[in-house]
Amino acid sequence: MNITTVSIQIMGREFKIQCPENNVKDLEESAECISKKIRDMGIDGQVLHREDALVIMALNIARELLDYKNKEVKEQSYLSLIGQNLRELKTKIEQELTAQV
Repeated sequence: MNITTVSIQIMGREFKIQCPENNVKDLEESAECISKKIRDMGIDGQVLHREDALVIMALNIARELLDYKNKEVKEQSYLSLIGQNLRELKTKIEQELTAQV
């Protein structure tokens, strides 16, 4: 696995980060996502300490992640319920067909 140094910019600051060559695009997309979140939150041009801005952004990303995970859990629960209902329906159909024979 080849490691390369990638230069990214966040909040006007350049960071040089080493990562596997096959992850460069993901790293660049992640940096752009962070920059977009900062712009969307309206803190890009404000006079905030960088650390404060990054903490606010990290909290927003964590909330979004939790929202996504909760949504995924609800969808999985729903899919499990559907699967269970289908299995029960199949069993009832099989029992009815067996009883008719």
